[in-house]
Amino acid sequence: MKIVHNKALIFIMLLCSFRVYAQQGTISGKIVDAQTGEELIGATVQVESISVGTVTDISGNYQLQLDPGTYTLTVSYISYANQKIEGVQVNAGKNQNIDVALKEENTELQEVVVTAQAIRDNDVALLQIQKNALAVQDGISAKEIQQLGSSNAAESIKQVTGASVEEGKYVVLRGLGDRYTISQLNGVTLPSTDPYRNSTSLDLVPSDVVENIVTVKTYTPDQPGNFTGGKVDITTKSLPEEFFFNFGLSTTYNTQSSMINDFITDGAKGDLDALGYDDGTRAIPDVVLENRNELANPNRLERLGRNPANEAEREILNNTSRAFTTPFLAEETSTPLNFGANLSTGNRVKLFGKNLGYSVGLSYDRSYSYYGDGQYGIFFDGGVDQLVREQTFGVRDGSKNTQVGAFASASYQLSSNNELTLSYLYNHNNAENVRISGGIWRSVTAPYFEDRSTTFEERELSNIQLRGNHSLQNLAKIKLEWTLGYVQSSQDEPDVRLLGFTTNEANRQGIFGLNQSEIGFLPSHFSRSLDDEQYNGQLDITIPITQKKDNQIKAGFSYSNKTRDFTENIFSMIQQVGISINPDFTTFAEAGEDDDLSDFFALENFGVVNTPESTGTGLYGFGNYYQDQTRGTNIYTGKELIMGAYAMAAYNITDKIKLIAGLRVESTDFSAQPKEGASGSIKTTDLLPAVNAIYKINDNSNIRVAASQTLARPNLREIAPFASFSGIAYPITLGNPDLDRTLVQNYDLRYEIYPKPGDIFAVSVYYKNFQNPIVLQLTPGTSSTEIRPVNVASGRVAGAEVEFRKSLGFISPALENLRFSINGSIIDSEAERTEQELAVIKNADRPNLKGTRPFQGQSPYIINTSLFYNITPLAWDNSLSFNIWGERLAFATPALDPDVYEQPRPILNFTSSKKLGDHYTVGFKASNLLNPNFQKTYDFNGEPIYESYTTGRSFSVSISYGIN
Repeated sequence: MKIVHNKALIFIMLLCSFRVYAQQGTISGKIVDAQTGEELIGATVQVESISVGTVTDISGNYQLQLDPGTYTLTVSYISYANQKIEGVQVNAGKNQNIDVALKEENTELQEVVVTAQAIRDNDVALLQIQKNALAVQDGISAKEIQQLGSSNAAESIKQVTGASVEEGKYVVLRGLGDRYTISQLNGVTLPSTDPYRNSTSLDLVPSDVVENIVTVKTYTPDQPGNFTGGKVDITTKSLPEEFFFNFGLSTTYNTQSSMINDFITDGAKGDLDALGYDDGTRAIPDVVLENRNELANPNRLERLGRNPANEAEREILNNTSRAFTTPFLAEETSTPLNFGANLSTGNRVKLFGKNLGYSVGLSYDRSYSYYGDGQYGIFFDGGVDQLVREQTFGVRDGSKNTQVGAFASASYQLSSNNELTLSYLYNHNNAENVRISGGIWRSVTAPYFEDRSTTFEERELSNIQLRGNHSLQNLAKIKLEWTLGYVQSSQDEPDVRLLGFTTNEANRQGIFGLNQSEIGFLPSHFSRSLDDEQYNGQLDITIPITQKKDNQIKAGFSYSNKTRDFTENIFSMIQQVGISINPDFTTFAEAGEDDDLSDFFALENFGVVNTPESTGTGLYGFGNYYQDQTRGTNIYTGKELIMGAYAMAAYNITDKIKLIAGLRVESTDFSAQPKEGASGSIKTTDLLPAVNAIYKINDNSNIRVAASQTLARPNLREIAPFASFSGIAYPITLGNPDLDRTLVQNYDLRYEIYPKPGDIFAVSVYYKNFQNPIVLQLTPGTSSTEIRPVNVASGRVAGAEVEFRKSLGFISPALENLRFSINGSIIDSEAERTEQELAVIKNADRPNLKGTRPFQGQSPYIINTSLFYNITPLAWDNSLSFNIWGERLAFATPALDPDVYEQPRPILNFTSSKKLGDHYTVGFKASNLLNPNFQKTYDFNGEPIYESYTTGRSFSVSISYGIN
């Protein structure tokens, strides 16, 4: 209940921050260098008519508080041409944002005069930084995120060039898998809350707190070394320009999962389920944990407990057998509409005469997903042009997802050159899932097999950052930036329940069977707990080396130390034939009586089921009980220690050519130590050089060239010998202690042109060479299928990207408010097969099987396009977005078996939002309008299905109230 109390306290603080506006208004914005995009610290912003002014802070920001009226601003900075902005309108209680890019002064350019209308709503800083950045990068601003109707960072990034998103949360850049993409929050790498993934779940970051999202695609030594596909850096809002308060509600109807009566859900119910927290309902019972040593050999307890004299053994077996009360069987229930709520507020105030900015927010989201016609199949090689069907199942799947988030940030300006920011991000994501799969399994004698799994998974992230930003104006204008961070992340599955059984006729008719020799194991309770604790720090020093601000040396140091504790407990049900009753499927369940399934799991069939009197033998009789089958290989501790140091220089060789070069040294010390079995470790130091060159064709266009070496690491889960079950008939995920890290050589060439603010045209080509890339290998089998990460010798990726963003006003003035954006990538890739695979292919005389396959996770094409229509006088914003990626390798298989590919699925979304008056905004969003199949197929004639399902179309309405 501590969590609930903390949230209530935050809510009270939010309400206390609400205040009544004064009658003045404000002008605020950012002043940057037009050439470099860097902030100008100490630039003067003057209101001529009343002799009021201010200077920009360490971030280049300024703010003026003025009475309502129309003003002319003069912006000046030493060695730059002054800029006058006429017609700046100030309204009571409102903020007018005016960003300015100053050009260096020369004989022809001493002053520029523009009107406020001409530069209003211009993302000057983001566009200028993108144009003049040292590396190739793209970005999306908070304004565009709002127009797209995105609720989190993962949804927002779909429209960035070369970006796609897997499973609604894991970002993929340039078509590469998530292991090759870094996710950062304010320049510090975020950990993953999923042990099976390298990249962070970006759905954990709500869009309300995002200032902008930038993707960097070419490496410079000030970036982390595990930079291959690229980096995503989410910048959160820190110092608000004015008081704001926002409260929003939304509801969503999904055509497959909303307002249905046959949704399948977990039969266990806890008091905190509505918030996504387990209150202990699903925890392993204390009596089981206290007696787990005895349960390692429960046959002994059963044998001794039959004797009336051995009460202690009998009580242990009886109590532990009846302690598990969470049901194996799902319930059918009805579903409501999806629901979301968010609340945020912030302000800028004076503390000891200095600016203090703060913002806080809360969010809650609950959604349901369901499909009843899914498919799943396992096939393997049966000879030339033949496949053996091992499994084909129909699948029902129901998930309830609940997300609770909180964000708080405070920035304090010690002076115009020094700023401190303390931020906290919390997110708790719960997925309650039930999956029922039934059909043919060739390896079991019965004609029909059914697999059931029930999961209650909690992922949690707590991230605290303290950041400092200092400009040492009196010491050669050195810039000092540092970050200290502490992260706790966890993934808990308190009670995963797995059940498999057979019937002697199709469609679950006939007598049920539970034969362990065929199925593999009996009904089981799994409990998994993963806890990560991470400390990180980063220091960057930038030193100008000439009068030109963008000639500089940059050096720094980074430190990340993560520790992990992972535990899995397994308690499997053991069947016993009772003396006067028989709780065994083969005789207990009669043909066609579905209710016998629940009867079988009734508590009266567990533990002591017969007395000495009822048996007539003078002995007690036992029904079902549990055995502790926990494996030492599935309990491990892990360590990730990464330290890096770098030095680099950026220098303008001529007015047209800039060179950026440097070296990063990064050490890796990974280890995963299981309680039993072989440990995995990687300990090495890598030199990671990089060279970037920029040829400035004119003020609006560049040619960029880059070459670098980077790396990719496996995660701790992958080097631990842990075997994870997600279903009795589903693949077992294995670790590989022998994995090595991957080295990557990167080469990039890009031409970019920025015709005017808001417009861009860019063409890029790139090539990547991989040494020891890691692929996920699917090994079909009769008793069990396995998924395991392995290194292959080499791989390569070559691609081209095009990005185009432009207002259509050049066609007709009537189209001025219509903005079009499209970006696309074409990619060719290959990775070598293992030596063992090549030998098998040669011996089998299969000339049609090549020695290479596409790089895993690599799409051959990616297309993102958006159309924005903004009717400014009506405060009405609309957008239509479409994205699709090409067929990509999901799982490699050994030698002769066909690989599994994830098939393209086009996504079409529409959003519309309309402001009503000064404070209210209503919105509508239609998502996944094409409702494509989420499908994985085997690379074989006819493409048999590995997995297939649909998610349904979603229609959302929202209303929000805001003061800003």
